[in-house]
This record gives sequence, C-alpha cells and structure tokens, in this order.
Amino acid sequence: MDFLSKIVEKCSELLINKVLQEIGYLICYKRNIKSLDKESVKLENIRSGVQQGAEAARRNLQVIAPSVEAWLTSVDTTTVDVATTLQRRAEVERGWCPNLMSCYSLSKRSTEVVLDVIGLQTEGNTYVGFSYPASPPAVENEIIHGEEFHSRKQKEEEVMQALHLFRY
Repeated sequence: MDFLSKIVEKCSELLINKVLQEIGYLICYKRNIKSLDKESVKLENIRSGVQQGAEAARRNLQVIAPSVEAWLTSVDTTTVDVATTLQRRAEVERGWCPNLMSCYSLSKRSTEVVLDVIGLQTEGNTYVGFSYPASPPAVENEIIHGEEFHSRKQKEEEVMQALHLFRY
C-alpha cells in the first residue's frame, strides 16, 4: 500500500506541475510577449555589431568563419519568427475579449522563441575574433619558354660580346 501511495503522489506532483506550467502561459501572457520584444531588441543589437565586424573584415580582405555566417543566418530566421509572433499578438489582442486559446498558444510560442533568442545572444557575444586572413591568390607562372624580355636580351648580348672580346 505504501508503494502505491508513493507512485500516486509522484504522478500527481508531476501532473500538478505540468498543469500549473500550462496555466502560467496564460497568466503570464503579457510578460512573455514583453520579454520576447525586449530580448529581440538585444539580439538585433548584437547582430548589428557582429555584422559590422564581418563587413569590416571583408573590407580588409579577411575570410569570415563559417560558424559566424551560420549564426547570422540563424539570427535572420529567428528574427522572422519574432516578427510573426509579434504580428500574431496584434491579431489576438483585437477587440475587448481576446481569445484565451490564442493567447495561450502565443504565450507558449513566445516563451520558446525567447529561449532561442537568448541562446543566440550568448553565442553572438562570444564572437570576438571571427575572421582570419584570406589565402593569397595563386600566382601562375606566366613566362612562356622562349619568350624573353627585350632589356634582358640586350644585357645578355652585351655580356656575350664582352666575353668574346676578352677571350681574344
């Protein structure tokens, strides 16, 4: 009997925590949306700094690390997610009585996106030196056999004449 009561107690504890978490999405709707907006602005500032650093490195003929390029692409996709979530917010809050199910799903989605945004922020703050010098362009041997420069040919003839005169 004691064993059964422990199982029921643990299941009810997990179930209650899950239900409270789900209700929390609805109760904390406005806070979650504000958090999403605030964190997205921070991410845009970090993205702007990394983008400016990447452009400066490109102007100095340096190669940008692939991880930085992938991060910038990921930030662009997350920014689109943020924009669509905030756009849905305007649609949900139209009128006096917002749809509770829409508020719940939007709050849950904004919490997920905030976690992604915070992850990208921490990753973006680590990019201090993210470029390296580009390899020099390959120089091909453009001298064709038998082709000589006029000035060198002239010097060669002068040396040969001097040696010929010296020999006699």
